[in-house]
Amino acid sequence: MYTSRALDTQCGQAANPETHRQYFDLVEEVQLTGDNGAPIAPECTWAMDESGFQANGNEGRGGKKVTGQAGKKVQYQQQAGSRKNITVLVTIGADGSALPPTVLYTGQGYLVKWKQDNPANAMLGHSKKGWTDNIIGLEYAKHFEALTCSTAHGRTHSHNIKVMCYPPHMTHIYQGLDVVVFSPLKVEYGKYCGQLLQGKGSHISKENFLTVYGKAHLVALQPALIRKAFSATGLVPFNHNAISKDKFVPSCNTSFQHFTPIPPPTPVWIMTELIIDAVQPSMPIEGDTRPSEVQYSQLLPLQHALSNLATTDAHFLVSDSPIKTSSPLPKTPPIQLPPIRKA
Repeated sequence: MYTSRALDTQCGQAANPETHRQYFDLVEEVQLTGDNGAPIAPECTWAMDESGFQANGNEGRGGKKVTGQAGKKVQYQQQAGSRKNITVLVTIGADGSALPPTVLYTGQGYLVKWKQDNPANAMLGHSKKGWTDNIIGLEYAKHFEALTCSTAHGRTHSHNIKVMCYPPHMTHIYQGLDVVVFSPLKVEYGKYCGQLLQGKGSHISKENFLTVYGKAHLVALQPALIRKAFSATGLVPFNHNAISKDKFVPSCNTSFQHFTPIPPPTPVWIMTELIIDAVQPSMPIEGDTRPSEVQYSQLLPLQHALSNLATTDAHFLVSDSPIKTSSPLPKTPPIQLPPIRKA
């Protein structure tokens, strides 16, 4: 038995084999030849993502095993009631390093009372809704450049910077921070939130978030975990097969085969593939002046379909001796349809 997790429909449909192939072809080109024909060094490969951390710290805590009075099914643990999110931008490098985080508060301006112990040396910003915007993005880029120029060894002087974006709705399998880092980070954050509540009776607020989150950030973001974020997603070292095929299974639900109440028989599958190939035929290579070979290649799907049909119950359709009125009808298994539901 497994515990299911919600997956957005758009994410399930987006993660499909074809998008995966195109994405990794692009990653291979950039990662292995992006540094003037040479592979991009791990110390020059970075990933950044943002995540919301709830003020109650309950995201990563989950259910704990506790002792209690016999006969009670539920044991409660007190926690802060607020579920307000505080946005944190986390940046990690393929060499196992991590930059100081960027924390965004909701507010119209900076307040003096936000000044606090800052163990992770986080950069603090604010916006009207507490989200990133163009201005914050520009400030982050300046912050990033200042922190990484010493390890770039002059590679950025020619502005030979490659920015790879993830395919829409697919960060849950490609973004190493989502796949590997954020879960243990939020577990540590939840622990420190619990200690704050139980030890001092205090809740998370803007006046103490940097202190609590900073401790969790330093504990969770260890070099081994960071490097795993890049290896698990196939970036460093580059691995086209790092993502298991079962990640693409949800996208199969958008195929027509799952919208039919009865699985189509083999002959129908064969003819469907033939029709698809006829609607979207293979395009000849630009500049190819051999029409005979192009025509021959277009005949291959038809020959393949005829050959496959000859091995099915519909073999009489492609037989050299056509079916006659006196010929016995082919035996087909009866299919029981479900009863019609009354509205």
